[in-house]
Amino acid sequence: MRIAYTREGQPLPVFEAGDFVRIKRDDLGSPIAYRGGEWGSVVSVDAHTADVQLAGFSRPATATLPYARAVPSSWLAPCDARGAAILLDQRDVSRSGLRASQFDDRAARGPGGVQDNAAPVQVGDLVRMRRDEEGEFVTARAGDWGEVLSVGAGQLDIRFAGFSRPKTAGMPVARGIPARLVEPCDRQGRAAAPVATLRAVHRWR
Repeated sequence: MRIAYTREGQPLPVFEAGDFVRIKRDDLGSPIAYRGGEWGSVVSVDAHTADVQLAGFSRPATATLPYARAVPSSWLAPCDARGAAILLDQRDVSRSGLRASQFDDRAARGPGGVQDNAAPVQVGDLVRMRRDEEGEFVTARAGDWGEVLSVGAGQLDIRFAGFSRPKTAGMPVARGIPARLVEPCDRQGRAAAPVATLRAVHRWR
């Protein structure tokens, strides 16, 4: 596991295969594939999600569903081999004496390496439209808010049904929304304090 720090020194774990993790919230799918509080070992990771082996850990080794697939990384917390939470220390990054080579600005860069002050958006995050979608056929307007379903090439698919739109809305999902048009929000659609850009990165075992 790597640990990244915000400018304020808040720790943010970056998980790798073999790490022990605890799931923080229930799966939103149907049927529910995992529950908050289950824990196990990371078997694979990609940019924003992880596959976690639960069988042999919080589930019996012979469990019918041994894995939790594509769990958003933001829904995972580090734990030990027995499932007990591991607390990560906050650091004063400004006074830590880190060299420039120890900083990682990749999370602050948008498509093509262009600097972008917005925090990186992950699958499962709640976001709100800052302004109307561009183009003739507008599928999302300023103030719409919901859950990010997928992230790629600076664009998002966002589920508004069940959030700012009724669950039975005729257009439940807006696809290909530029990430620069959204901001973080809470479960009531209110603007949330933005997460600071990742900065110092350390290895931890």
